[in-house]
Amino acid sequence: MAKNQTQKPPSDGASPSQVRLPGGTKVIVKDPDGTEVKLSPEEQVAFVFLENIELLEYSCFNPSYLGRACSLDELIEAVRGKKGEMLGLNQNPNQDPNYRYTLTISDTGDGYQIEAIPQRTGPGGFLCLGKKGYMFGDHFYNPKGAAATTSSKLGTYSISGPDFRRSQF
Repeated sequence: MAKNQTQKPPSDGASPSQVRLPGGTKVIVKDPDGTEVKLSPEEQVAFVFLENIELLEYSCFNPSYLGRACSLDELIEAVRGKKGEMLGLNQNPNQDPNYRYTLTISDTGDGYQIEAIPQRTGPGGFLCLGKKGYMFGDHFYNPKGAAATTSSKLGTYSISGPDFRRSQF
């Protein structure tokens, strides 16, 4: 992976605001054997950001929208698709004081890695490896810190209710 973009908290001394899930959002994550993984509220926020970035990246790759990978900065600011639709996040992951988010696009531009890296002891970390043309990649979780491909692989998951994506499609 080459084009690494790390999102950092504001450097102007201002404290970032707490990011919370929208009301009515429910997150269920299971390991490969079907056992539910209990996530803290902070971990649920991180997982929803991770999944939203993954879904937006899938849309960016789609020739009907853009036909190319999008950077995390583009997803934060929103990028206009070919038909005028806006692809992006409606909340800025930089405002999450519990995690640092990265999106790394492969040198060939056909794969990506998304990380939600905890910024303190307590919450676990997440990693997603995805490829152009695939809606869902491989997901990993480490309950004790940053996740890697050697961390626990996740099984099924669902997010119901509002999330962090713009709804202008």
